[in-house]
Amino acid sequence: MKKILLLALVAISLNGFAQTTKTWNFSEAPFGEGTTIDFTTTQVIDGLTIGTDGEKTFSLDANNKSLDGISYTHRLKTGGGGSPKEDSKIPTTRYLKIDVAGNSTINIAMMSSNKTDARTLIIVNTDETVSHEITDIKGDALYGFTYEYEGGPTSLYFYSQSGGINYYSFSASNLSSSVNTVNANKTIISERYFDILGCEMPDSSQGGLVIRKVTYEDGTSASFKTYIRRNK
Repeated sequence: MKKILLLALVAISLNGFAQTTKTWNFSEAPFGEGTTIDFTTTQVIDGLTIGTDGEKTFSLDANNKSLDGISYTHRLKTGGGGSPKEDSKIPTTRYLKIDVAGNSTINIAMMSSNKTDARTLIIVNTDETVSHEITDIKGDALYGFTYEYEGGPTSLYFYSQSGGINYYSFSASNLSSSVNTVNANKTIISERYFDILGCEMPDSSQGGLVIRKVTYEDGTSASFKTYIRRNK
């Protein structure tokens, strides 16, 4: 018999923003459980924005690598550069974005998508007052890189200058993220489930990261990210 364990981030009510440290391991839920995924729309997954213009897209697929004793089974592939607009460093596609509350330590496990061509990762904040490059990202093995952001609250963008970069893990400290919670004082009369690409699911039985949309008795509604693990 299959048991469904519902892990919803709705246990407590919080207002404003919470400062957190987070690691996104693309081999672990909610990323690494499925087959190949193409991100054709911009998605925000557990606080990490995976940005695309719908034409130049990210993809997630299986690939085995190891670094510092950690084994990875999946990678997030940019498939190319971030294509910033003319006279701007802000990317228009193939970017990752996080929101930080201030100084932040960012660690990335990544490699070039090409064994012989090294890549450069561009890091820029919202108003382009901070800009940094991580150079010589090789493709012969998986490498770890660290960037120290020093400054006030902002959004940080990460994208390849040219050519593909494969991400295996991404972590950052001092993140700023809002938290949505279910209103315990209202009665839920219906709920619907959507996958991370925005397609409605017949039910929640397939598991993984889903968007749960609830409708309350008073006619209002709200949406929440929910992770459903299936244990056999």
